[in-house]
Amino acid sequence: MSDRIAVMNAGRVEQVGRPEEVYERPANRFVADFLGETNFLEGTVVEVAEAGTAMQTGTGMRIRVGAGETRRPGDSIAVAIRPERIRLNPSGTLAGQGHPGAIAEAIYVGDVRRYQVLLEGGERLVAKEPNLGGRILAKGDRVEVAWRPEDARVIHGDEGTGQ
Repeated sequence: MSDRIAVMNAGRVEQVGRPEEVYERPANRFVADFLGETNFLEGTVVEVAEAGTAMQTGTGMRIRVGAGETRRPGDSIAVAIRPERIRLNPSGTLAGQGHPGAIAEAIYVGDVRRYQVLLEGGERLVAKEPNLGGRILAKGDRVEVAWRPEDARVIHGDEGTGQ
Protein backbone atom coordinates (compact mmCIF):
# COMPACT_ATOMS: atom_id res chain seq x y z
CA MET A 1 0.00 0.00 0.00
CA SER A 2 1.05 3.55 -0.58
CA ASP A 3 1.21 6.44 1.85
CA ARG A 4 -0.06 8.78 -0.91
CA ILE A 5 -2.60 8.11 -3.62
CA ALA A 6 -3.83 9.95 -6.68
CA VAL A 7 -7.40 9.71 -7.91
CA MET A 8 -7.62 10.20 -11.65
CA ASN A 9 -10.61 10.82 -13.88
CA ALA A 10 -10.19 10.50 -17.67
CA GLY A 11 -6.43 11.06 -17.39
CA ARG A 12 -6.80 14.07 -15.11
CA VAL A 13 -5.61 14.12 -11.48
CA GLU A 14 -8.56 14.98 -9.24
CA GLN A 15 -6.85 14.70 -5.86
CA VAL A 16 -3.54 13.58 -4.34
CA GLY A 17 -3.03 12.85 -0.66
CA ARG A 18 -2.84 10.31 2.13
CA PRO A 19 -5.54 7.62 1.79
CA GLU A 20 -7.42 8.77 4.90
CA GLU A 21 -7.26 12.41 3.75
CA VAL A 22 -8.66 11.61 0.31
CA TYR A 23 -11.40 9.40 1.78
CA GLU A 24 -12.40 11.74 4.63
CA ARG A 25 -11.97 15.06 2.78
CA PRO A 26 -12.61 14.42 -0.91
CA ALA A 27 -11.84 17.34 -3.22
CA ASN A 28 -15.05 16.94 -5.21
CA ARG A 29 -18.05 14.73 -5.88
CA PHE A 30 -16.17 12.45 -8.27
CA VAL A 31 -13.53 11.60 -5.63
CA ALA A 32 -16.16 11.10 -2.91
CA ASP A 33 -18.16 8.74 -5.11
CA PHE A 34 -15.09 6.93 -6.48
CA LEU A 35 -13.78 5.98 -3.03
CA GLY A 36 -16.71 4.06 -1.66
CA GLU A 37 -20.38 4.58 -1.06
CA THR A 38 -21.46 8.12 -0.16
CA ASN A 39 -24.73 9.85 0.64
CA PHE A 40 -25.15 13.19 -1.16
CA LEU A 41 -27.65 15.83 -0.06
CA GLU A 42 -28.16 19.15 -1.81
CA GLY A 43 -29.61 22.33 -0.45
CA THR A 44 -29.22 26.00 0.34
CA VAL A 45 -27.19 27.61 3.12
CA VAL A 46 -29.61 29.10 5.64
CA GLU A 47 -27.23 30.01 8.46
CA VAL A 48 -23.53 30.71 8.86
CA ALA A 49 -22.06 30.81 12.35
CA GLU A 50 -18.66 30.40 13.95
CA ALA A 51 -19.55 26.85 14.97
CA GLY A 52 -20.55 25.87 11.44
CA THR A 53 -23.03 26.21 8.64
CA ALA A 54 -26.62 25.02 8.34
CA MET A 55 -28.19 24.06 5.04
CA GLN A 56 -31.74 23.13 4.17
CA THR A 57 -32.73 20.65 1.49
CA GLY A 58 -35.63 21.23 -0.88
CA THR A 59 -37.84 19.10 1.37
CA GLY A 60 -37.05 21.20 4.46
CA MET A 61 -34.48 18.88 6.05
CA ARG A 62 -31.99 21.01 8.00
CA ILE A 63 -28.38 19.81 8.15
CA ARG A 64 -25.50 21.17 10.22
CA VAL A 65 -22.07 21.17 8.59
CA GLY A 66 -18.85 21.60 10.57
CA ALA A 67 -16.94 24.87 10.69
CA GLY A 68 -14.33 25.79 8.13
CA GLU A 69 -16.38 26.38 5.01
CA THR A 70 -16.71 29.93 3.70
CA ARG A 71 -20.30 30.07 2.51
CA ARG A 72 -23.03 32.70 2.53
CA PRO A 73 -26.76 32.34 3.15
CA GLY A 74 -28.45 31.54 -0.13
CA ASP A 75 -25.48 29.61 -1.57
CA SER A 76 -26.33 26.22 -3.07
CA ILE A 77 -24.18 23.41 -1.69
CA ALA A 78 -23.91 19.64 -1.74
CA VAL A 79 -22.97 17.64 1.32
CA ALA A 80 -21.46 14.15 1.48
CA ILE A 81 -21.94 11.84 4.44
CA ARG A 82 -20.28 8.42 4.54
CA PRO A 83 -22.66 5.56 5.47
CA GLU A 84 -20.48 4.42 8.39
CA ARG A 85 -20.79 7.91 9.95
CA ILE A 86 -24.57 7.71 10.22
CA ARG A 87 -26.03 6.52 13.52
CA LEU A 88 -29.40 4.78 13.58
CA ASN A 89 -31.40 5.22 16.76
CA PRO A 90 -34.78 3.86 17.81
CA SER A 91 -37.50 6.33 16.87
CA GLY A 92 -38.08 9.02 19.49
CA THR A 93 -34.80 8.62 21.37
CA LEU A 94 -33.05 11.71 19.99
CA ALA A 95 -35.65 14.22 21.18
CA GLY A 96 -35.85 16.03 17.85
CA GLN A 97 -32.08 16.00 17.20
CA GLY A 98 -32.27 13.32 14.51
CA HIS A 99 -34.12 12.92 11.24
CA PRO A 100 -37.06 10.49 11.41
CA GLY A 101 -37.53 7.75 8.87
CA ALA A 102 -38.02 4.05 8.33
CA ILE A 103 -35.80 1.20 7.20
CA ALA A 104 -36.55 0.62 3.50
CA GLU A 105 -33.95 -2.11 3.02
CA ALA A 106 -31.76 -4.17 5.34
CA ILE A 107 -28.94 -6.29 3.91
CA TYR A 108 -26.48 -8.54 5.70
CA VAL A 109 -23.09 -7.96 4.04
CA GLY A 110 -20.87 -9.98 6.37
CA ASP A 111 -18.84 -7.54 8.42
CA VAL A 112 -21.59 -4.88 8.27
CA ARG A 113 -25.31 -4.53 7.89
CA ARG A 114 -26.27 -2.07 5.18
CA TYR A 115 -29.50 -0.17 5.75
CA GLN A 116 -31.32 2.10 3.35
CA VAL A 117 -33.42 4.59 5.28
CA LEU A 118 -36.31 6.52 3.75
CA LEU A 119 -36.61 9.80 5.63
CA GLU A 120 -39.96 11.49 6.15
CA GLY A 121 -39.06 14.23 3.66
CA GLY A 122 -38.35 11.66 0.94
CA GLU A 123 -34.54 11.59 1.10
CA ARG A 124 -32.88 8.18 1.07
CA LEU A 125 -29.71 7.57 3.05
CA VAL A 126 -27.51 4.52 3.34
CA ALA A 127 -26.15 3.64 6.79
CA LYS A 128 -23.72 0.87 7.64
CA GLU A 129 -23.36 -0.66 11.09
CA PRO A 130 -20.72 -3.19 12.16
CA ASN A 131 -22.16 -6.68 12.39
CA LEU A 132 -21.34 -7.28 16.05
CA GLY A 133 -24.25 -9.59 16.82
CA GLY A 134 -26.29 -6.85 18.54
CA ARG A 135 -29.55 -5.40 17.39
CA ILE A 136 -30.81 -6.13 13.92
CA LEU A 137 -33.13 -3.70 12.22
CA ALA A 138 -35.73 -4.88 9.72
CA LYS A 139 -37.64 -3.32 6.86
CA GLY A 140 -40.31 -1.02 8.24
CA ASP A 141 -38.60 -0.32 11.59
CA ARG A 142 -38.90 3.36 12.55
CA VAL A 143 -35.56 5.05 13.27
CA GLU A 144 -33.95 8.43 13.62
CA VAL A 145 -30.73 9.08 11.75
CA ALA A 146 -28.01 11.36 13.06
CA TRP A 147 -24.37 12.21 12.48
CA ARG A 148 -21.84 14.69 13.81
CA PRO A 149 -21.77 18.02 11.91
CA GLU A 150 -18.08 17.50 11.07
CA ASP A 151 -19.00 14.25 9.29
CA ALA A 152 -21.16 16.16 6.79
CA ARG A 153 -18.58 17.40 4.28
CA VAL A 154 -19.32 20.16 1.82
CA ILE A 155 -18.52 18.78 -1.62
CA HIS A 156 -17.41 21.03 -4.40
CA GLY A 157 -18.35 20.55 -8.03
CA ASP A 158 -16.62 18.12 -10.33
CA GLU A 159 -13.81 20.53 -11.13
CA GLY A 160 -10.44 18.94 -10.43
CA THR A 161 -7.99 20.27 -7.90
CA GLY A 162 -5.10 20.34 -10.33
CA GLN A 163 -2.76 18.79 -7.79
